[in-house]
Amino acid sequence: MEFLEYIEEAQLPVNSYDSYHSMAFDGDYYYFLLPYQARTVKYNSNFEKIGSVPLRRKYSCMCYDFNYACFWAASAKYGNKIFKLDNKLNEMDCIVFEEYQTIDKVITSISCDPCSDSLFVSFSDQVLELDKITGQYKVLKQTSEEWITGIVSLGWGLMVVSFIEDKQYIYFMDENGEYSKQYGMDGYVIKGVLQSFYNEETGDICVSMLAAKAGGYSYILKTTISTPEDDNIPSQSVEEDAITPSCCNCCCCHCHPCMVDGGTWDKVPC
Repeated sequence: MEFLEYIEEAQLPVNSYDSYHSMAFDGDYYYFLLPYQARTVKYNSNFEKIGSVPLRRKYSCMCYDFNYACFWAASAKYGNKIFKLDNKLNEMDCIVFEEYQTIDKVITSISCDPCSDSLFVSFSDQVLELDKITGQYKVLKQTSEEWITGIVSLGWGLMVVSFIEDKQYIYFMDENGEYSKQYGMDGYVIKGVLQSFYNEETGDICVSMLAAKAGGYSYILKTTISTPEDDNIPSQSVEEDAITPSCCNCCCCHCHPCMVDGGTWDKVPC
């Protein structure tokens, strides 16, 4: 099996005026953000539209934290703040990067690490690891050669979505900021990456991505990622591959590997 393998594509039943740019999943419902609007559109696990939920402000990205049963969101107006929202999407608190000069920058993606108290935060040119409790952070990656648009924690590292020379790629990055195994995404523009779920039977990780095709219609792409052995984690040398279809219904139950024993996540369909 390829390290990353495409398994399924599903078109969202959206109106022509809906153009989603980020998504989150709380175990029961999917939430999609709309650009320039202070609301999110809510779907059930079968991608049947439930309705919309008003928000306090226009968020640029969001994710759900299963450990703390809350959402984390960012606003394009505040490059140095992460907002904490309750299960009804009301703001509860925020984390401020006290010494981080990012007020004029936009946070492009947020991902929770369920194995720790960390949030992974991306800007177009940086990836940070942020402690949810202390607000302290460290820079994992700094670049001037690409435009980072999405990240998701895989437990052993990060999956990164990025534009390099006007072409979008997916690659994998370890905790030292080194990356490899690069995949082109011809035909799609990835707008959001969903938190990962773990297949106990195969050891693979399932990642869902919010994507757009020509015409602007929104799709959910489902992929599986082979979990590497410690000595087989990709090296820094970059290989480029294409994602090819595979015959897989992905119908088994999943949860993150860190939450298998004694964890708090409910198992949900990938």
